[in-house]
Amino acid sequence: MRMPTELNGWSYELIEKLVHEGYLETDQFDFKGELNSKDPKHAENLTKISCAFANTVGGFIVFGIADLDQASRIPRIFGTTLHAGLAKEFGEKIRGASPNILFDFRNPPIQVPASTKVLFLVHIGQSPDRPHMTADGKFWKRTNEGNKLMSYEEIRESFLHYEERRHKIKHLYLELVEIRQMAQSSDRSAGPNSAISISAYRNDIT
Repeated sequence: MRMPTELNGWSYELIEKLVHEGYLETDQFDFKGELNSKDPKHAENLTKISCAFANTVGGFIVFGIADLDQASRIPRIFGTTLHAGLAKEFGEKIRGASPNILFDFRNPPIQVPASTKVLFLVHIGQSPDRPHMTADGKFWKRTNEGNKLMSYEEIRESFLHYEERRHKIKHLYLELVEIRQMAQSSDRSAGPNSAISISAYRNDIT
């Protein structure tokens, strides 16, 4: 099945179809119950999932889906309580990741039919700051079998690419500073007849 790559591509109908087909987790998404679980390892688990998505190609977490062992007591799609602090609570749960992980979320959440509950959907993209590690110093990746520990070579390669990205960003920044200085210098030395060409030049810089 082709999975959405954008938050707006998700719908209740799609999630219902995935649940009825028995999906639990893939390399692209993970189903979770309540955002505020009583499980003492809940925050640790969410941080691990978030790091794994950020270190690989990104993915989605859907809150409000019961585990299979709960399905005999409650519907699998039971939803979570809607309130304004859902995104803040999720951010606090994954604060143990280092460096911090950026995420986006579906706003408004997906409404559960005939209910006041919603499905809270979070997207974690592939991070430019990867690799991210959990509080216990471990690095995780996402596979079609769930979260897996990264090998030494994978961690090393990810760090090398991170330094390469930092170098490119620094080089780009210096180029932009030089271009801005050239534009300002041209503006000061230009006469009235060159106003149109300088205006176009400024637009290119932007």
